[in-house]
Amino acid sequence: MVRFDRVSLAYRKGEPLFSDFDYTFEAGEIHGIIGKSGCGKTSLLYLTAGLLSPGQGVVTIAGKPAAPGRRDMAIILQEFGLFPWKNCRENLALGLELRRTEKRETARLVEAMLNELDLSGMGDRFPGQLSGGERQRLAIGRALILEPELLLLDEPFSALDAMTRELLQDRLLSLQKERPRPLTVIHVTHSIEEAVFLSHRIHIMDGRGKLHSLENDPRGSSYRKSPAFFEQTVTVRGELERISR
Repeated sequence: MVRFDRVSLAYRKGEPLFSDFDYTFEAGEIHGIIGKSGCGKTSLLYLTAGLLSPGQGVVTIAGKPAAPGRRDMAIILQEFGLFPWKNCRENLALGLELRRTEKRETARLVEAMLNELDLSGMGDRFPGQLSGGERQRLAIGRALILEPELLLLDEPFSALDAMTRELLQDRLLSLQKERPRPLTVIHVTHSIEEAVFLSHRIHIMDGRGKLHSLENDPRGSSYRKSPAFFEQTVTVRGELERISR
């Protein structure tokens, strides 16, 4: 789905962040990216979204150069990006309206998404009238309503309490499986537990412009209470410590 081909990117001070970086993210999987603060996780996501341009090399999505505004891609940031003066229905409908989707079809898709995200009956509420978890669900819905093939997430659950975060992790995992088209997800996180719970593949960034991949097996809500989940988090923590030295 996503291919980095000899990509180079430098910090503003001229220090290299990536140099001749080659990497591939396979389609139809959830990819978790973890690493120390400042190692380049968010920059990698912005390169994929076309919000940053590499100094050299090329980033492609499904064989075409990365660029902002692609119809097959959506991105969700920590701040949710909701418009406070628009209610839930209007926030969900925004992307469809920009695509000039017929009004009746837009209304149908919006109501279906409200139901899918357990926001039924809240369509007339504004973001300021919602809890943090409800706002995050609304942000996810606004992305998914456009039926993207690639979803980029930059620590979207980091500001939520533990129980809400786990509920939204469960929901994201089920939504990824239930989408009518195969959905590829790349999510940046500081949480080893979140990466282990959600990801089909965990990518550890070492701070020297390299990623190291570990296979993983997300198994649903009961997994986080199992010995296998604990063992995998210990394994990933050990790899993170070893790679980040």
